[in-house]
Amino acid sequence: MFDTMTVTKTAAALCGALLVLLLGQWVADELYKTEVYGEASYVIDTGDDEAEEEVVEVNLQN
Repeated sequence: MFDTMTVTKTAAALCGALLVLLLGQWVADELYKTEVYGEASYVIDTGDDEAEEEVVEVNLQN
């Protein structure tokens, strides 16, 4: 039923698919690098630094 040529073709197809997947991943990594070099050229102030929580002390004396 299975001869060596069928097994060889199946193994070659799996290796080829893996090669295409790895090459595609490498190309995508090169296109969309997520590494940041240097400082940001501009900073957007969102006001989060100025917004401090107000601490309210509750006096629970009966």
